[in-house]
Amino acid sequence: MLKFNIKPIFELRGINKPYSFMVKNGFSGRTSNLIINNKVKVLRLEHIERLCLLLLCEPNDFLEWKPDKDKIYPEKNPLNGLRSTENIKNISETFSEMTFQELKDLAKTLQK
Repeated sequence: MLKFNIKPIFELRGINKPYSFMVKNGFSGRTSNLIINNKVKVLRLEHIERLCLLLLCEPNDFLEWKPDKDKIYPEKNPLNGLRSTENIKNISETFSEMTFQELKDLAKTLQK
């Protein structure tokens, strides 16, 4: 089943209040709740585009595919690229665990 999963993007972007972020950026409260809680079944293309522009991502970044357990799919099925493979920590949490030297090295790398 193809699902909408935007939480990892919010976490990596350090957006601690996704509902406020979305409402502030023009989404209705209802749409915001559906998106944030991964309960959205239909999403307008303009919403997808707005999310991609705001979060600097592409649609595949917030789509997740979970195959049916009782079906066999070819290994080369393109949907396999949308399988969730890892949990990504909040970026601020990651930074807080880095040494000062690691942060300086990262800053140098990012500036290049």
